[in-house]
Amino acid sequence: MKLKSIMLAALLLAVLFSGCIGDKDKVAPTPTPTPTPEPTPTVAPTPEPTPT
Repeated sequence: MKLKSIMLAALLLAVLFSGCIGDKDKVAPTPTPTPTPEPTPTVAPTPEPTPT
């Protein structure tokens, strides 16, 4: 139970700290991550069975 309270306090401090930093105008905005294009699955064409 003590660990949960410590983690909760750390999370609260992190939120407050990030909020204080966000209020300043001198802070550079975080660059938006460019979306990675999903690789299109390349399906190998199935060879047609040749009639014997």
